Amino acid sequence: MSFNGYLFWNKANVKWKRGITWRPNFIYFTVSGQYGLGNNVQQLKKTTINDISTTTTNGTTTRQIVKSQSAYNGVFKEFKTFTPSFELIFSPIKSFAINVFGDYNFINGSDKTKYNMDNYGSIAAGIYFYGDGSSKINIGAFYKWTKDNTANSWTEQIGLKTSIPITPLN
Repeated sequence: MSFNGYLFWNKANVKWKRGITWRPNFIYFTVSGQYGLGNNVQQLKKTTINDISTTTTNGTTTRQIVKSQSAYNGVFKEFKTFTPSFELIFSPIKSFAINVFGDYNFINGSDKTKYNMDNYGSIAAGIYFYGDGSSKINIGAFYKWTKDNTANSWTEQIGLKTSIPITPLN
């Protein structure tokens, strides 16, 4: 089950008071929430397992074949969770925007105790360049912090975002 809502305030459709010379190109704000099953896959450590098989041919030649597979180290847990999330995009000028987004997982009280889990979430901030008219520029970069409950710390990540959820008016 989920719900969401958004506000899109575009420069072209907002009536501003006379005398105001600067106004943002657009402001976009959305909040959403989801209730359902969550899991701890983000907290499991990814490892590589090598499966080595050895064969001997002609009594003297030994051949080893290594097959690598990725796996997650730890116990996979599934629990009920409520996850509110948000995104704010503020464009002070045409073709450039500031983007902030995040989420937080509230784990059901009985599941929290049963699986020895804590609430966790993430927040990110970045800049975004979008195309004006026929331009093909459509990319952003962000810096994200995610709570790591196993180490009681925050892990950091740099990423790219290749779209925003709206099409700004020219």
